[in-house]
Amino acid sequence: MSDAEKLLEERRKELGFPVMTDQDLIKQASETKVLMAVDRCVFDVSSFVNEHPGGKLMLTRNAGLDVSEAFKKIGHSAKAR
Repeated sequence: MSDAEKLLEERRKELGFPVMTDQDLIKQASETKVLMAVDRCVFDVSSFVNEHPGGKLMLTRNAGLDVSEAFKKIGHSAKAR
């Protein structure tokens, strides 16, 4: 295990909740598990894909990505934020 991996594992234990790298996010995102990051928090939006006002494609094609800037620019509702 590299020093970076050890540091990440220590941080995960310290925080008490999962910490994901960009590579983790990409690897875990799939057609059945739609994950995306907004402001350094990862969200599983899988159950919302078919209800998303912007359409299913908007979420699925951005799965595994940090969508922070796009999320802010679109002007999401308070409930979405």
